[in-house]
Amino acid sequence: MTNLLWSLRQGLVYAALTCLLSFPAQGMALPCDQVCDATLVGNVTSEVDFTLDALFNNDRLFGKTAKDLAWSKDSRFLAFRWNIFDATGEDVWVYDTCTRQARAVTSATAFQQFDPEARLIVEAQGKADSTTPEYKGVASYVWSSTGHDLILDYRNDLYRLDLESSALERLTKTQGGKDKYQFTTTDDGYLYWRGNALYRVRFNSSFFEELFPNIPAGRSIDEKILSPDQQWMAIVTSQSKGGTPARKVGYVTYRDRFAQWKEHDRPLAEDPKGNENERWIYLQKVNDPIDDGTKESAVEVFHHPGGKEQLRITNPEWSKDSKKIVFRTYDPETEEIVIYTASIDSIEKARAIHQARNSGTQRSPDRIQPQFTSDGAQVIASFDDSGFTQPWLIDPLTKGKVPVLRGNFDAEIIAFDDPGNTLFVLANKEHPVRRDIYAVEFRTGAMRKLTTREGVYSDPAVSPDGRHYAACFTNWEQLAELAAGTVDPATEELITDSHPNTIAQLNQLKPQLFSFQNKEGQTIQGMLFLPPNHKKENHCPITIYTYGGPLGNRSMVDYGGFGTYNYRFPMYMAKRHGYIAAVIDPRGSSNYGSFFESANWEQPGKPQVDDLADGVAHLVKEYGGDPNRVSLYGWSFGGFVTQMALYTKPDVFTVGMAGAGPTEWENYYGSYTSVTISDSQENQPDQRKFSLLPLAKNLKGRLLLLHGIEDTNVLFQDTVKVYQELLKAGKGTQVELFLDTTGGHHFGGDIKYNYIFWLFEDFL
Repeated sequence: MTNLLWSLRQGLVYAALTCLLSFPAQGMALPCDQVCDATLVGNVTSEVDFTLDALFNNDRLFGKTAKDLAWSKDSRFLAFRWNIFDATGEDVWVYDTCTRQARAVTSATAFQQFDPEARLIVEAQGKADSTTPEYKGVASYVWSSTGHDLILDYRNDLYRLDLESSALERLTKTQGGKDKYQFTTTDDGYLYWRGNALYRVRFNSSFFEELFPNIPAGRSIDEKILSPDQQWMAIVTSQSKGGTPARKVGYVTYRDRFAQWKEHDRPLAEDPKGNENERWIYLQKVNDPIDDGTKESAVEVFHHPGGKEQLRITNPEWSKDSKKIVFRTYDPETEEIVIYTASIDSIEKARAIHQARNSGTQRSPDRIQPQFTSDGAQVIASFDDSGFTQPWLIDPLTKGKVPVLRGNFDAEIIAFDDPGNTLFVLANKEHPVRRDIYAVEFRTGAMRKLTTREGVYSDPAVSPDGRHYAACFTNWEQLAELAAGTVDPATEELITDSHPNTIAQLNQLKPQLFSFQNKEGQTIQGMLFLPPNHKKENHCPITIYTYGGPLGNRSMVDYGGFGTYNYRFPMYMAKRHGYIAAVIDPRGSSNYGSFFESANWEQPGKPQVDDLADGVAHLVKEYGGDPNRVSLYGWSFGGFVTQMALYTKPDVFTVGMAGAGPTEWENYYGSYTSVTISDSQENQPDQRKFSLLPLAKNLKGRLLLLHGIEDTNVLFQDTVKVYQELLKAGKGTQVELFLDTTGGHHFGGDIKYNYIFWLFEDFL
């Protein structure tokens, strides 16, 4: 019966999509009698029971979330890639700010005149036919420079869509993909990169132009970036200087009759530094017509000799007037950061306008993506000098740097408006686990919150005129949907309905945010599920999920998202088994400032375990948790932290479930450990001192170890070695070992990912 309902729902979805996608785009507004109710389709869901099977059946819980948001140049239309749940592939949808309606402008129906597979898909709509090809959808798109046309990438070919007439025109029919395509500045044609060549095609013309960047022979082209006026290109090139092959480590597979030995690249922190490629940045004029462009020589504006020096360089960013570029270099050995500019009006090499040493975490320099302000007079970039990632202004003349914002929060640059007076940022100013969009008067730092809901906004896009914004939004009541709003007056609405209502039926307990002070006086954030009708005097058992390692701008305490480890499983344990189920972000986690994130340096695991122990004391005191029944679980970095907690504070943590933990940091990727854990000298495994093997003998409680044998991220041997130590210490009756014989870092071999949570429940 379930399969029948599922097939019926798929048919309804296809029918709704056909209805939605077959209307003309007259003015972008649909007549009232032609609007299909996507919400009704999205809610065709039968009753579900509150079980692990239902909670972790992702195919039944979630649809697609809108992505690749972009505004038309006149700021009227928002385009995005999306489809109603169950439909494979994404189509382009357009939201009209005047009519406040969104609709699909591409479909399999639209492409069937060009693509036989699309024709088969259309013919099979509403039928349960496993032989029907999967609809690939639109891979990407760009807006025209002045109007409302789009160029689309569908199955590696380009198409032009006129929104006013809904006319779809095929532009290419070639092998291979097109890279970085765009309209010409006058919309009379389009340009695209293919390989190392730039091509320009005029509409309604047989003239076809090609340009190869004119750089010295023997150099590879790594990046090529056209200026906004399409008259210049910045070219990043490199040339190999040789070097030693990457270290390989072995692992065993058991798929065949006999075990097979495999090898995987694994550069370690103590390995000698390989020879860095020699690199250059060039500027080259693009003539009109560009077939004469090869007469123009590329001008070298930057050169890095390579060798042992490992320099990280960002791609050049053009100023709005196409007169100059800006880029950043970072030397991990000296931690020196340099920002350069170069001008098309000068034959001089790039000029350093800012030099500093890294003041944040080891990964902070990667967040420094310099760009020009709208008037080109200053450079704006993200630094951690305040302890949080925030935008700073650099004056190229004085080389001075001043902060745009002040306060203990992260702020990610989104964009400037066209006039250049307002900077838009995504910041967690209201609370560390929230994300909101702000308009900033960047010369004064005054901030104004634009978003109206309490939760997490992500992947934002602001219209060129600065009057509209859009972003994906989620909180604990709302799965991720696309929100759009106007800046003044502040109005906002959700314009997609992506998911079935299954999660609404299963979302039967809501968490609450909490915080506590650790022994260092720092505030630690958490989220908490309490059992129904909870009373302190019941002294319920405690279970805690943690990760504790750096994750860019993500954290495990998540105000939305309905994740597996950090939402659905703790919710289940609280409701079904009466646990006080918490998620805690100890020091070492991202999202709380650079000092917080860098806590792992030379002491991985210690600050996390200390904070988690303080968290247990808080849960016992404030919520009546049972201090004698405390479990902890985590995966990867969290698997390491879980084990360390049970080995170093065995009187606090009585049960642990540790998945794929890197118990020997000396064996993990050097690119990670050398910026997160500690430095290592050449040929010296200096990270051996952080191994958990000598601590395993301290285990008092019970521990479940889980690992995929074919894990090439954290090697299976890390779990084997610590298991050996536990057995040698006489802890065999306290430890269970569970293996996915063909699984990787998160299982997915013979054992599916979701089965992890059945194992956790059974062990608890």
